[in-house]
Amino acid sequence: MDKFKGIHTNQRLLLEELESRGISVEVLIPEIELAEAKLGSHCEILIDRDSSVVPYAGSLIAADKYLTKLLLKRAGLPVPQGEQFFSDQIADMMNYISQMDPPFVVKPTFGSHGIGCSLEIYSQEDIEQAISHLLATIGPKTPFLIEKQILGMEIRVFINRERQFAALCRDPAYVLGDGSLTVKELIESENEKRANSGNLALSQILIDQEVERTLGKFNITLNSVPRAGAKIYLRRNSNMATGGVSTDVTDQIDDNLVELAFRALKAIPALPYAGIDILTQDITSSSSASAILEINSNPGLKMHHYPSFGQGRNVAGLVAD
Repeated sequence: MDKFKGIHTNQRLLLEELESRGISVEVLIPEIELAEAKLGSHCEILIDRDSSVVPYAGSLIAADKYLTKLLLKRAGLPVPQGEQFFSDQIADMMNYISQMDPPFVVKPTFGSHGIGCSLEIYSQEDIEQAISHLLATIGPKTPFLIEKQILGMEIRVFINRERQFAALCRDPAYVLGDGSLTVKELIESENEKRANSGNLALSQILIDQEVERTLGKFNITLNSVPRAGAKIYLRRNSNMATGGVSTDVTDQIDDNLVELAFRALKAIPALPYAGIDILTQDITSSSSASAILEINSNPGLKMHHYPSFGQGRNVAGLVAD
């Protein structure tokens, strides 16, 4: 019998890693992924992958994208220009962005998986629509950030205090045209392949308002038939949960980007490890312009273990360490 049945792959990877080291693991409440790990007289209670190893204050700060931005700036690290607002500050927000050049990004201060995020916003009408969508999705009182969008490649660097790391380049969900199928049919075909691929990090591509908005920017609809070989991006955020694709670049990433990730980790006191999201123009260049987007104190593991392309990396081992 599978003792970890029903446990999300991210936590399962960690629990299996702990067991492989002779640590006794028991799932106490599978519905909330509450587990106990024992080695001799030492006991840890884990909720998902959170344990006593991760300080509470550090995890709270990392969960708050605005506080994270402030601490990163305080440490002299590059972050996108932007500010936090609430729904009753729309006039102030419009005045603020009038002094910036588009495109813009709108995203919730608290949240994950790209929920409520809108990218490549140019007009006031699109900004208002993006904010309305965010508030309707997450709640009318939620704070949100509006930032100047930095164009480039998005990378996720898992790194710990010993400077051990793994790096991925993340690409937003896309389909490749074949000259006969519509975009919707291509998505359905891709989702069927993913369901049968055995790759635990490949999520289904969601069809939602963001997909239709992204396609509309290129005068494409779900019923359009792309030419053979055409790469059709379906959204601009690269989150794996919404169908993003990952490529391992651990052996290609420039040392300066690894150092940037390491400095970001140290900007949140006492975090033992984190997933650092960075936008950069070139992962192999020491002179490439880069900016840190956010810090994840409870980063995903499966994307590194099962990248869409490239070598898998045992980051669960680093968490277990």
